[in-house]
Amino acid sequence: MKKLLKKLHRMQRTKSVNLPNLSDSETKENQGCSPSRVETLRYDITRQNRYRSNSLPSSARVILAFQVVQAGFGFDMILYLFHNKHQDELWIQNTGEDGMHTDYDNLENGIKSLDIYRLVKSDQPSFSLAITSQASERGTCFHLLSRYCRDLIPVSAPGRFIAPGLLSKTDYDFVIGSIMDEIRSNRQESAKSKSEIISTAGELGLNPEPPFLSPGIWSATCPRTNHHLFLSSTSNTFGCGYCGKKGGPSELAEFVKERRKQEQHV
Repeated sequence: MKKLLKKLHRMQRTKSVNLPNLSDSETKENQGCSPSRVETLRYDITRQNRYRSNSLPSSARVILAFQVVQAGFGFDMILYLFHNKHQDELWIQNTGEDGMHTDYDNLENGIKSLDIYRLVKSDQPSFSLAITSQASERGTCFHLLSRYCRDLIPVSAPGRFIAPGLLSKTDYDFVIGSIMDEIRSNRQESAKSKSEIISTAGELGLNPEPPFLSPGIWSATCPRTNHHLFLSSTSNTFGCGYCGKKGGPSELAEFVKERRKQEQHV
């Protein structure tokens, strides 16, 4: 978690260099596919069903390619848009760890290279998300990219831009910058209103971390494990899906006590 925070903080410090100066008309176009106007039809961002997906439609177009960082490793991802009159689909191809790094250092035409590159990779593109068909292709791409990057955090983090498609590097920086602004705002606001459950987690040495993209939802170290549990400053409760534990401050204290007692008997 600390490494991820450092990565996000570095992105936050540098994002102002790359953010575009958008005109009012461009801003409206980018927001032409706002979440409030979009209905999610199918969802598989984690690609749990990727081996049962159909082949990438031949008319699908590259949105862009960028690196995803997880546990200190970088994985190059290509995002595709498939549009028809009923729905817009996001397809994703994982090209492997730093799979495109060498190919893109000195290339001028990223899209042509992507089209060639994807043919020789063993990890075939897989379906990820389907939303109601939108009028603005550009707005759709912004929405799908934002949705995908938001769902990566906090487990992973969007990294360096690799190659353009329907969206450019400037567009990518705009989306990531907007997400970083939201994270920073959430964390600043949450720090002002800590609840008892947050204080208890701190006293128990669970290192509670302020929210990323879900206001009021903190994360903390689950005692004696390698995963995290979640804390709600709104409902003053905690929950760990892995361990099947939940409750308020007293239940959290008892949970930590039990785990530490178990460790003493190992």
